[in-house]
Formats: sequence, C-alpha cells, structure tokens
Amino acid sequence: MKARRSYAATDNLFIDIRMGDHFMGESFRTPIVLPLSVYVSGSGEIARVEVIHNNKVVYGVQGTGTRMKFDWTDHDSTHGENYYYVCAEQKNGQLCWSSPIWVEYL
Repeated sequence: MKARRSYAATDNLFIDIRMGDHFMGESFRTPIVLPLSVYVSGSGEIARVEVIHNNKVVYGVQGTGTRMKFDWTDHDSTHGENYYYVCAEQKNGQLCWSSPIWVEYL
C-alpha cells in the first residue's frame, strides 16, 4: 500500500499500468513522453477500457475477450504535472480502476 500500487474492482478483475520502468502508483519526472502500457484481465468478456488523463477520458478501446494488452502514447501531453489511470468494464457491468501514475514532463 505504501507504494500506491493498488487497484479497485467490483469483481474478479485485474489491471496493471506502467510507463517505461515505472508502475502505477509511482510519481516520476521525464523529458520525453513514454507509452502507457495497459494490461487487463477479467472473469468475463471485457466491454471497454478507457485511459484517463488529468480526469478526462482521452482514449478508449473495445474489449477483445477476457484479457487485453495494449500500449498508448499521449501525443497531446503538456509540460508540468500530469496523471493517468485506466478504467475497465466487463460486458456484465463489473468495473476495475487502476491507481494513477503521476508524470512531470520537463
């Protein structure tokens, strides 16, 4: 818990996000934009996965089964402090949210 690498789920779902060598829950600084790597595994068919940047949905993708893995790069990032997190929804309505990852773009 101290590392803030946690997630919340309403069912047996798992979610993991990373940027380079940094895990969800971390805070770091970088001069370059790193891709966000997303992995979601559910107990049912995944309906949709969304990437949220500074409290705004910036990317969404339809589900492709009970597991999904993809990379996404923020081509509209701004200098300064930013945060990203991911929300996934199964077709049965169950949800999962990742911890944020905080990034300061230099």
